[in-house]
Order: sequence, then structure tokens, then C-alpha cells
Amino acid sequence: RSVGIWICTATSYDRPAAGPGGPGDGETRSAAAHRRRDRRRCDYLGAMPIPQLQVAHAVTPTGVVDDAVITIADGRIAAVAPGGPGADGGATAGLWAVPGFVDTHSHGAVGIAFGHPDVEANRRAIAYHLTQGTTTIFAATVTEPIEKLEAQLRVLRGLHAAGELGGIHLEGPFLAPEKKGAHDLALLRDPDAESVERLIAAGGPALKMITLAPERQFGEEATRRFV
Repeated sequence: RSVGIWICTATSYDRPAAGPGGPGDGETRSAAAHRRRDRRRCDYLGAMPIPQLQVAHAVTPTGVVDDAVITIADGRIAAVAPGGPGADGGATAGLWAVPGFVDTHSHGAVGIAFGHPDVEANRRAIAYHLTQGTTTIFAATVTEPIEKLEAQLRVLRGLHAAGELGGIHLEGPFLAPEKKGAHDLALLRDPDAESVERLIAAGGPALKMITLAPERQFGEEATRRFV
């Protein structure tokens, strides 16, 4: 068996300060601190046929294990225990092993909106999120006409069935005008039974999260139906 390994590092950097004097000119301490940013980079090392991985720190459900040895069996983590090389040992010195990030509200990446008719375009967006450490993604929709949402849900449902998405977050079109955010006001609608059934039929078991305004007409009935 082999295990897909990602190595992520974070570094701090300064954004150039606004103003003619360049960085630091006339800045307060808080302003200078505000310019500090973290840049994270994750590199995929590939599928590695290794029984163990040694890291400086491993985050587990019960806490952080320092100088950790991660034992892998049948493609899964079998154990995490202390006993690694220590802070100065090997190429993994200073590295952390953490659970993958879970993003339940992502509309896409790299110029691609989730639900794009090109399946491979959706996969490129998913691949980008993987490089940032996110391993479970709910692809979020935006308010559109029902027929367009149906088409988007069918694309995303296939990616969920293939194990490439954790699910679909149906955001809209059943939102309140006062809380619509960036959604198109003209496309908001009540969650009538026909619309709800069409979206459920298109998304099927991939529908994992629904954002709607229960105060809209039929909102209570729709909530019960989605659940």
C-alpha cells in the first residue's frame, strides 16, 4: 500500500507599507504588525509506499504528540506514538502532521466556479484546495435559475460519487433579500415543493448542507423535506 503525503510549511513575510518612505516609514507598531502575513505552501510528495512517517509534532484527537512516529497500515493511519528523531533529526525536523482541513463553504478556485459544466475544470479547482491542505470540500453553489442549478448539481454529484468532493452545499436560491450577500436579488425565490424536489433529485445523496431562509413561504416545509 502507498500513502499520499503532503508537506506544508508556513513562513511570515512583510507586505510593503503604503507611503513614500517605504516599509516602516512613520508606521505605528500596530500598523507594522498588520503588514505581517503568513504564506503557506503545501507540496504533494506523491504516493509513498512507507510504513512509517516521522515528524516533529502530530496533532491527534487527544492532543499533540511531539517527536512522533506515524504508523501506516493498509493505506490508513494505524498509530501515532512518540519516539521520533527529535527536533534536530532528519528531513522532517520541525514539521507538523495535522488532519486535513474541512471546508464546507467553497465556491471554487483558480478561476473556476464549482458546478462548471467541464468536469475537469472542477477537478482543477479541487486540486488547488488540496495543495492548501484542504482534504474535505463541500462545493457551494450560488443563486441561479433552478434549471441551471440542476445541471450544476449533477456535475458535482458525480464528483462526490467518485470520492473527490465531501458533498454539496446548496446556498440559495431560497435566501432572504435582507441576508442575500452577493446573491442576485432577482433570482431569489420561495422554496416551493416543485423546486425543492427538482434540486433533491439532481443532487441526491451529495446534498450535505443547505442554506435557506426558513421565514420564506414554504420555508418550514422545505426544511423538513431537505432533512
